[in-house]
Amino acid sequence: MAEADQIPSDLALELGGDLSPQRFMAAASAFFGYVQEISRAVAPEGEAPDWIVRTREGSHLLGLDPAPGAKAQVLKAIYMRARLGIDQLTDGEGGDGTAKSPLLPDGAIKHLKVLSEMSDRPQRNPVAVRLWIERKPKPIGHQLAEAIMERWGEDYRDFGTIEGKLDAIQDRNNLQIRVYDAMLRQTVICHVDEGMLPEVFANFRKRVEVSGIIHYRRNGVPIGIDVESIERLLDDSELPSLDDVRGILRPFQQEDGRVDKCRGTLDRAEAGDVCIVTSALTIAECLWLRGSVPIPKNRAQVVRLFFRHSYLRVRNVTRKTSELAQDLVWDHGVRPKDAIHVATALEARVPVIETFDQLLIAKTGLIGDPSLIIREPVGAQQARLFP
Repeated sequence: MAEADQIPSDLALELGGDLSPQRFMAAASAFFGYVQEISRAVAPEGEAPDWIVRTREGSHLLGLDPAPGAKAQVLKAIYMRARLGIDQLTDGEGGDGTAKSPLLPDGAIKHLKVLSEMSDRPQRNPVAVRLWIERKPKPIGHQLAEAIMERWGEDYRDFGTIEGKLDAIQDRNNLQIRVYDAMLRQTVICHVDEGMLPEVFANFRKRVEVSGIIHYRRNGVPIGIDVESIERLLDDSELPSLDDVRGILRPFQQEDGRVDKCRGTLDRAEAGDVCIVTSALTIAECLWLRGSVPIPKNRAQVVRLFFRHSYLRVRNVTRKTSELAQDLVWDHGVRPKDAIHVATALEARVPVIETFDQLLIAKTGLIGDPSLIIREPVGAQQARLFP
């Protein structure tokens, strides 16, 4: 195997043993895909670097160098994510003993799975595989293959919806489409019947909501969906504004500063500074808040459309979400409906819950790992979002 001074670039793939052209191409494709998926996940939209292939004559080494113009801070983030992501998969941590949230996007894990399976072929011709990151080797072998299967494989299924941009179509044995959520940097593979082809092409590169049976990992991350319907979502300019749905905040209008605080969060979301994640329970719960009269049915369409804004993500309440909520009731004394919202935040791995419920705010720092910050919304004039 190679030594550090033989590695042609800061990102390189090393293959040992004899390889058929087909297996070499599969390994190269998986390596390039791994780097591209990480680049897409860490770089601001539209700023992912281009890559140049480097090879070393007489070796099984493939390297990738960034094209001129790539930003140093983006490259540093890519190298760190590529290295720590492998550590997290193999030992359950982020390499520094603290990170618990998934560091690699689904697409990157899929490409790593291809490489790990090449080196874990007990039936015939296993191949030694190493990734070199900043000229330090990372073995890709049996341990990683088992970890991907055990920790990151599909765990459960439930009906729900996925939102994002319909940005790719793959036609193999069955039709697959990919829905990409740029704000959450999440890609979900969608399995679609042939009869839905006209809808797929009509909505290509559009923001859509797909409904069906969602395949989840154990940590609640969706990895696929058997699509039953596709709905194109309206542009934000066509959706109700905060002023149009002021009835949602009616109970707070006579209470000092609450409307302004909520407006501050929504203004930051509209500006793209934050993404607001909420439970599907909120769509019903907001109609009749504690101490208020219910919002009348003649405003139903306005309220429903408000939750379709691109800066809002509505999370499904699955059986797993509800079971996690039960644990929060038992272990932390959170009231059941509140527990659904806290469980949603934990599954979505968001760092902050905003609420005016003082009983829930009292539990800030006591739930989750890393612990959730639970606070009132931050007003428009308060620029600091996180401590």
